[in-house]
Amino acid sequence: RTPPHRRPPTREMDPTDPTPEDDAETREAKKQEATLAECIRLLSSDSRERKFVGMLLVTRLLPSTTDDSSLSAIANADGFAPFITSMLRAAPMPVAVAADDP
Repeated sequence: RTPPHRRPPTREMDPTDPTPEDDAETREAKKQEATLAECIRLLSSDSRERKFVGMLLVTRLLPSTTDDSSLSAIANADGFAPFITSMLRAAPMPVAVAADDP
């Protein structure tokens, strides 16, 4: 047990103090902001592989993101629009035809 002279002072609960639920929501919001920042960093990378990973992370880690500022930040990541365009314009690989097909 903690001796009485070392215990922190007790105080009455202030109605404006955050509740444990508020703390959890705040932590979750900060975690989502950090995740969004990491995704934008990856999407803005010079590496096509990192852009691709960033694109996958956005779809997996931020499925509930609907606020305009987050979606705009993702869409406006440096170099992301040309990357998506190049992915959409990529020619499909030809299908190998078996030698005995007519």
